Amino acid sequence: MLKINKTGWGLILIFLVALAFRTYKLSDFPYGFHFDEANAAWNSLSILETGKDDQGNFLPWYYNSFGDFRPTGLFYLIMPFLVIFGETVMAVRIAAAVFGALTIFPLYLLAKELTKSETKSKLVPICTAFLLAVNPWHINVSRATSEVAVSLFLAVFGLYFLIRTIKYNSKISAIASFFLFLISFWFYHSIRVLAPALAVITIGYYYVLNKKKLKINWSWLVALGLILATILVMGSSQARGRLGQVLIKNDAKVDKELIQMPVEEGQNNVLVARIFHNKVAVLGRRFAEEYSSYFGTDFLIGRAAKPIRYITTNNGLLTYVEYVFLILGLMAIAGKPESRMVILWLLLAPIPAAVTNEDVPNLHRSMLMVPFLMIIEGFGLGLILKAKSKILKIIVLVLLGLNLIYYLHFYYSHGNFALSVYYRDGGMIEMAKEVGKIQNNYDLIVLTNYGENPYPWIAFFNNMDPKDFNKNRKSLGDGSSQYRNLLFSNQHCPSETAFKKYDVKRLLVVDGEGCGLPPEQVKTYGITNQFNILRKDNSPPFVMRERVR
Repeated sequence: MLKINKTGWGLILIFLVALAFRTYKLSDFPYGFHFDEANAAWNSLSILETGKDDQGNFLPWYYNSFGDFRPTGLFYLIMPFLVIFGETVMAVRIAAAVFGALTIFPLYLLAKELTKSETKSKLVPICTAFLLAVNPWHINVSRATSEVAVSLFLAVFGLYFLIRTIKYNSKISAIASFFLFLISFWFYHSIRVLAPALAVITIGYYYVLNKKKLKINWSWLVALGLILATILVMGSSQARGRLGQVLIKNDAKVDKELIQMPVEEGQNNVLVARIFHNKVAVLGRRFAEEYSSYFGTDFLIGRAAKPIRYITTNNGLLTYVEYVFLILGLMAIAGKPESRMVILWLLLAPIPAAVTNEDVPNLHRSMLMVPFLMIIEGFGLGLILKAKSKILKIIVLVLLGLNLIYYLHFYYSHGNFALSVYYRDGGMIEMAKEVGKIQNNYDLIVLTNYGENPYPWIAFFNNMDPKDFNKNRKSLGDGSSQYRNLLFSNQHCPSETAFKKYDVKRLLVVDGEGCGLPPEQVKTYGITNQFNILRKDNSPPFVMRERVR
């Protein structure tokens, strides 16, 4: 019979806590169902039932929403949950939530391996696992159908096996490390750059630490394999699609300095212009600004992090008590050579995020910082728990609990009314379900493109057949498309033209937020009824206008 020691039971309990925080009321929180979620939902269902995505690609590796070529690993991971839970929000979100909770296991093992030779205490690994379980940054992302939560799980496991490969020259660990990293490529862009960098830096650090020559062993083969894999993957234009959209070289501020400022120097100051406004200097400074922002308090405990749809009102990515643990942890690590490796990992983690300019500083692209921050915090919490003062321990644990309660209160009590709702396509599900109920009452329904094209929500939440819908939704050549009596417009306010353009007896037009019609136009168009679709805060993201003759 398998025996589980106290640490094992503690780890299981922490996992259950992590799972509860990531799955409790998952269908309702976060409120809203963002386009990325709706897109994943509909395409997962399409591939499950037809073998093709909604663009007709057979078992695709990428999905092209707007030139971003999103890796499709999460689509396939969602499929079994669609079979279990049906076409629901829970089915779409639970895969990322479960893998988010499972991440405590590889992180525990990584922290344990990192501290094994320097301390007999088991506090740091277990503290690290617990802190990840209750960390707001990781909880928020895990609850939002985010592929980075899955990629992070795989990458942390890959790093753990890499360290075992370095220490013990284990062939099995090398194979596990390589394939875990490689699978993580299928979920998120950043790890494709970070994986080989992590491997090379980790191997180099251990060899310097142990004063060994850089001889070839299984760990170097892992690094070489990851480098080659990254070159092959990034050689594809699809893999580079999203990166090309968000690179800092495309930033308007960079363009201004490279194009306008040299002109401002005057005609006879070419040398000065080249010194101060050359591409290396401009991009280097821009990178330094972005990179440093990921270590500032505005990002970690303030309100600077983006995208807004992942933010909880009045909370940062770390709680205030966590930030204290972080400072103490850095002090504790200073005297431990092997554990200092985690600082190098942390410094490396935000580099892919720092070369981008959209939604910055970006908590999603810099997500690999989380496990390394948790390890450092684990050292800080462990330091306090080893202190002789019971009062200090009680005070710190009470403060940690209060910080957690504060976060949970704002997440569940105010999340439905927060600014993030407006960035999560709040109201789209309500609109899609309402259209599904009344679709047969009209000859034509013209739908706004407000926020995003609503077809994934309407198709998914109304149990439409992917084979029929994807085949028969026809492009109209102007950015709009039509499926039966549903016309997906290219306009924010389609009522401005629809009532004049379409001469049908029963017409419904769904306008986006802010589309008002003066009373004289309502009368002229013969509109017989108007009603709003409301968010939880009673704001109207959609206005439905009907004309029945």
